Amino acid sequence: MKALTVKKPWADCIIRGEKNIENRSRSTSHRGLIAIHASLRIDRDGIRDPHVSALFGDDLTPGVPVGHVIAVAEIVGVCSASRADRYVVCRCGMWARPGAHHWQIANTRPLPEPIAARGALGLWTLPADIEHQVLAQLGATDTSSAGQPGDLTEETS
Repeated sequence: MKALTVKKPWADCIIRGEKNIENRSRSTSHRGLIAIHASLRIDRDGIRDPHVSALFGDDLTPGVPVGHVIAVAEIVGVCSASRADRYVVCRCGMWARPGAHHWQIANTRPLPEPIAARGALGLWTLPADIEHQVLAQLGATDTSSAGQPGDLTEETS
């Protein structure tokens, strides 16, 4: 299963099912199930983002544990309309940043018990033991979408 490490507070927004776009500097051909890993690092600019403030109010230290796989979701598409021209406005919604590839995320399912794991940049492959724990929590027996190839990408938000 592929995984994506996301900095706080963006990981907090994704796990709540509010953030359905992940802004990245590169595109991906991967579609399907991924694990969402909460980075040990915090995006300080993200904490001041008005959309984050609207979700969390004055409490800008949401409770997603860092350094853990916290959810699974699906990458269902990528919009690169504003990547080539920062002035092009796409219809990806309020989370889309101009000049980025917008990875479209759907069907986010938080894990009942987050799983400690080391993260990595871009799409990375979960160690087999962590993948087994994730799938066990989901009650999954079919891992057919877990082995799809992905490409390396840079972490942004």
